Amino acid sequence: MWGSGNRYYGFLHSSAGVHRLFSKNDSKTMKRIIPGPLARRIVSSAALTCLLISIALTARADDGALTGVRHRVLVSSDIGGTDPDDVQSMVHLLVYADCIDIEGLVSSPYGPGRKRDILNVIDAYAKDFPQLHSHDGTYPTPDTLRGICKQGAIDTPDASGVGQPTEGSQWIVQRARADDPRPLHVLVWGGIEDLAQALHDAPDILPKLRVYFIGGPNKKWCVDAYNYVEQNHPKLWIIEANATYRGWFVGGKQQGEWRNKGFVAKHIAGHGHLGKVFVDAKADIKMGDTPSVARLLNGVSDDPTKPGWGGKYVPIWDGRKTIFDRLTTASDTVEVFGVTEFRLPRPDGFTSNHTAQMVFNRGRPTAAAAIEGDTLRFRFAPRDAKVWSYVVESDCKELDGKSGKVTAIAPPPSRTRSVSKVHPHWWIDDPDPAMAESVHPGAKTVNRWRQDFLRDFADRMDRCMAAVVPDATVQTNKPRPNSVVARVPLSGVHWTDGFWQQRYSTCRDKLVPAMWEIMKGTKYKPYLEHFRIAAGLAEGQYHGAQFNDGDFYKWIEAACAIQAVDPDPARDKQLDEIIAVIGKAQRADGYLHTPVLVAARNGDFNAIPFGDRFNFEMYNMGHLMTTACLHHEVTGKDDLLAIARKAADFLDEAFRNPTPENARHAICPSHYMGIIDLYRTTKEPRYLELAKRLIQMRDLVVDGGDDNQDRIPFTDQNEAVGHAVRATYLYAGIADLYAETGDANLWSALTPIWQNVVEKKMYLTGGCGALFDGASPDGSRNQKSITRIHQAFGRNYQLPNITAHNETCANIGNCLWNWRMFLASGESKYIDVLEQTLYNSVLSGVSLDGTEFFYTNPLRHYDGGPVDLRWSRSRVPFMTAFCCPPNVARTIAATNGYAYGQSTNTVWVNLYGSNTLDTTLEDGSRVRLKQESNYPWDGKVRLTVMQCDSDSAGLKLRIPGWANSATIHVDGVPTGKAAVPGSYATIDQSLRQGMSIDLRIPMPVMLIETHPMVEETRNHVAVKRGPMVYCLESSDLPHGTSMADIRVPADVVLRPRFDADLLQGVTVLEGNLSSRPEGDWKGTLYRQYSPKPVTTVPATFVPYYAWANRQRGEMTVWLPLN
Repeated sequence: MWGSGNRYYGFLHSSAGVHRLFSKNDSKTMKRIIPGPLARRIVSSAALTCLLISIALTARADDGALTGVRHRVLVSSDIGGTDPDDVQSMVHLLVYADCIDIEGLVSSPYGPGRKRDILNVIDAYAKDFPQLHSHDGTYPTPDTLRGICKQGAIDTPDASGVGQPTEGSQWIVQRARADDPRPLHVLVWGGIEDLAQALHDAPDILPKLRVYFIGGPNKKWCVDAYNYVEQNHPKLWIIEANATYRGWFVGGKQQGEWRNKGFVAKHIAGHGHLGKVFVDAKADIKMGDTPSVARLLNGVSDDPTKPGWGGKYVPIWDGRKTIFDRLTTASDTVEVFGVTEFRLPRPDGFTSNHTAQMVFNRGRPTAAAAIEGDTLRFRFAPRDAKVWSYVVESDCKELDGKSGKVTAIAPPPSRTRSVSKVHPHWWIDDPDPAMAESVHPGAKTVNRWRQDFLRDFADRMDRCMAAVVPDATVQTNKPRPNSVVARVPLSGVHWTDGFWQQRYSTCRDKLVPAMWEIMKGTKYKPYLEHFRIAAGLAEGQYHGAQFNDGDFYKWIEAACAIQAVDPDPARDKQLDEIIAVIGKAQRADGYLHTPVLVAARNGDFNAIPFGDRFNFEMYNMGHLMTTACLHHEVTGKDDLLAIARKAADFLDEAFRNPTPENARHAICPSHYMGIIDLYRTTKEPRYLELAKRLIQMRDLVVDGGDDNQDRIPFTDQNEAVGHAVRATYLYAGIADLYAETGDANLWSALTPIWQNVVEKKMYLTGGCGALFDGASPDGSRNQKSITRIHQAFGRNYQLPNITAHNETCANIGNCLWNWRMFLASGESKYIDVLEQTLYNSVLSGVSLDGTEFFYTNPLRHYDGGPVDLRWSRSRVPFMTAFCCPPNVARTIAATNGYAYGQSTNTVWVNLYGSNTLDTTLEDGSRVRLKQESNYPWDGKVRLTVMQCDSDSAGLKLRIPGWANSATIHVDGVPTGKAAVPGSYATIDQSLRQGMSIDLRIPMPVMLIETHPMVEETRNHVAVKRGPMVYCLESSDLPHGTSMADIRVPADVVLRPRFDADLLQGVTVLEGNLSSRPEGDWKGTLYRQYSPKPVTTVPATFVPYYAWANRQRGEMTVWLPLN
């Protein structure tokens, strides 16, 4: 660690190499290099000191640009010829343009290339600029780059090596003379003519220049200009890289994704417009000019003998130029890469009107004769150590046909002992054989860093795909354009005690780890293994449901949600390893769906994208996108986000022009939410347009049906129909789209559909999708429109109990939908439904120990029921349709994200339970709250303001729709305002540190009845207290009492009692019920009514979510009134 003024610098080293430097007083920079939650804990704390000390131990004192030192750079490029290296190197240069000062881009071709070829790359940069600029505001604008793009020499100078000034040479002079104490690094990627011309015209600039010349093959094309510089400007500071640069693409660790083609396929292809330019040039790594930039990124700029990404060099020696005054033979030797001159007698009569050239090995370029008195001089620079044959071609008979040979040899290492006194600041490739890669001297001094510089380059290319604001907390806390409330990042809310802390801890410690054992293995069905097979890392067939990929992504999402609250290096590493496998499985075009990829790898020629609408490709990729966005938010990493972007780009291309046929590919449409999540994370407008297009294309479906909600256009719908998971995911996605676009037609459809659900089709538990099988539209006169529906919403008021389907995923979809409706509107009724669903039909989907699951969630279970049921009424560790368990995992892991919301300067309290909130308002002010409550068992809630940096921050408290007579006190004083059920109560005081807000919500036991149109529960009641729905299990009745005999007295008294030893601690309701024995029906369907004796029996009601966690038995939510 070292200092400059009051700023102290150090490296942050990681597997990705050296990353951004920060200063002791630069918290913004800290947040750029350290994931958000960790940065906030480090900055302004003692932890910062510890981190700086740790970093200092690995620091290396160089001035590479990645340390924050900004170098002035001017590039002279022969871009536009047949070699793709300059295009690729230009892409590399531009993605690092935020950490160097690019002062010139000069086209210096030997062939057809021109300034327009540089401008073409800048045009691609312009398209990626919004993403790049969001990562770092110092990226130069495209117009700035265009303004410094200059045309250099387009003709070869005469034998002197110089000619007339060019726009490029004059720009070199101008920039070198600029009033800036820093040297100007001139990176010569092609011919050196423009630099030679600049030195010729303005020799005073020489002390200001630091030149890195990619020599080797380039030198043979500009040998005269090189000779001019070497002979006339011996004090020039220059690195002459004749072969070292090849280490960028030759040798080194080239396995897997680090192979040249593998790296391009994974980390360049599909990465923005610059990635396309790169791949169009060559789907392989060439980029031989890049080491000139790399040494300025990670190296010691003023000492080429020190190691760095651009190679390590040795001082040049004298005597590298060889002059012959005769034709030579193979026994004559010259130094490879040195200048060789042949000075032959000038024949009598040979004038400037004659031509003569030496042709070496029948190739190009040729060495043209220059008349120097009585001598003809031919100049040549051999690029390879071998025997070179040559022949003179001339229109002078005395010369034509003369030939010879010369042997170019590599200099021995001993040459380095004779350091040149003529060229004291000239460095060249290390001739030590140990540093050579094959025949390329010095190449190992570059390729030793291969994985470091490629990994860093990959991170840079990811920037072309994803726009990210350094402080994600502030950004995500701003409501969407057409929303009232914004979400609070998961890292900002921690459950500290009570109900939700218990559920979360079980999820973290048991549910997610146990599920990983399923996901990583093959005992039940492969999940991770499918990706390994698709990536070529294992062999095998695809086994399981077509939607398993999406379910695996849900598990990753759950792990990310936990990582947001409880960062764990082991879990982070685990995620890195998983993501690496997923990335390897993805096709170069972005397609990622292992059922098809595995089949294709096994030779199935029918395995093609979107070959079957029930392949669930969109569902799988949608969950990928949502998971990737959360992973990025939590970890700050872009690897999974890059995969998701490639997938989205694939969809963008595949559905560019939707047809009625491909419009049918919208089964379980998680992709609407996923693509909009991706848009919000990256700010890439194409993704919002893609979401619009995918939703609009539903209207193209011909002969659609209610099961997939595509029988009629969405905006014509006003009733919830069909498959309940598909429906709620659709509604949630459209609510997301509304939040971005404000399309009133979308909201006008969502509102009556929501009313239809909560008023006529939703269970008391929040469960959705009453039917396992049915038909819709029921009773339609148009018989052709009636189709089978499955796991679906039924008719209005069709809410059976024993056969209730209520798939856990549908119930979670109900939460996703209502959450988005709340964010858009700020109306408490949506959180009421979310809370109702969370506490009851979501939590019922998993056992209390987090290891067994329900697929369906009925409201009654009798042994020996009237029909055979598809799904067991016992929880199991695995079911073939394993979509619900990871959905429960990600939901419980992220319930803290529902606890609060915020608007411009107001915190909204949605869910109650002991927790802490640490968030940043839109104006940047920090607010910290502590909530203490034993909710849902107790209605007492206390909020304490731990910190508030704003003078105008407000607070809103949700008053549940069932909460009558709630009261609010501020600092012990009643507010005097009514707390209206089903609303948000506004605290009329600005928050200040130390303020306390007490909310009291009475929780009487309530008997609930249904609308009389619900036939199954007519004259029945259910029991509810607070947000909890209760049920009666047979294990809580006297032995021998049948559940079918139980009745509820109209005047029943049920008393709450908290039992810490039952069901991990629950409040039970105890009282006396009636029992009226039914007797034996003897196989009859009907019989005459006769009074039966009624007895009183004690009973205990338990929360519905906890049923079936003891011995197997009967259960019911609804009971007949006595």
